[in-house]
Amino acid sequence: ARRRVCLAPYVEEVIASLRPALKGRSIDISVAGDRTLEADTAAGALSQIVSNLIMNALMHAFPGDRRGQITFTVERDGPLARLRYRDDGVGMSADVLKRAFEPFFTTKRAQGGSGLGMSIIYNLATGTLRGAIKCQSSPGVGVQIDIEFPIDPAADLPTADRSVAS
Repeated sequence: ARRRVCLAPYVEEVIASLRPALKGRSIDISVAGDRTLEADTAAGALSQIVSNLIMNALMHAFPGDRRGQITFTVERDGPLARLRYRDDGVGMSADVLKRAFEPFFTTKRAQGGSGLGMSIIYNLATGTLRGAIKCQSSPGVGVQIDIEFPIDPAADLPTADRSVAS
């Protein structure tokens, strides 16, 4: 269901709901950017994206007791909202990055990874939110994921696939 949400506070609510999973981990999560930006969007899909990004980071970016920082930034880019996820985790090799959005691809199968987290994020961002996603990473640098989606679902936006991993 679509509804109007103030994005930064909504992302904070989703993060708060994940506190039990974060208990005992030294991961600081913050939300920055435009605190007033509202979008008429699929709030459930946005919640699942934020949840999957965090849970994926716990398994892949910050293995074991590794300390880390995750930042979500909310910005407006004309008719689009941009949700930027950034972590300072272990990052991904070029080979892993190329396959990051593939269903069932995981580097953690033996540790319980299903390989669906990033694929679900991709499908929600490009399908449900009618947006685009871009992932950048390199080993030791962490990951940055930019998700752009219309602020107003009635907006007549180009439908070109702008989703890439680089």
